[in-house]
Amino acid sequence: MTHHGNVDYALLRDLEMQRPSFMRMLAVGMNIWSKIHQWVALGGRKQAGMVDCENSPWRPTSQWAIMREELRLWGDAHHPHHKFPETPNLAHVYLHQAAPVVHLNLLYYLR
Repeated sequence: MTHHGNVDYALLRDLEMQRPSFMRMLAVGMNIWSKIHQWVALGGRKQAGMVDCENSPWRPTSQWAIMREELRLWGDAHHPHHKFPETPNLAHVYLHQAAPVVHLNLLYYLR
């Protein structure tokens, strides 16, 4: 992280490919989730000005789009062994296997 709290995701991805470190990724992930939870706790889309056109979630400059992109970059930076399978979550939900799949992935990948 830089002194401004920004993350260089290209560097993070390179570090993960050289030597995977779950703790490093966990710290960055917690930082992202804290930003998202703070935004939600402050009212999320109910905040003043959030219904304005420039704050629409599909605009790349909106707060929501920025947080979503940061979460995507963080997920992409994970070592391939630390990523969830590509099987759509809805498939597991449909088969009533969502909770076991999540728990198995957590147990497997958190070691």
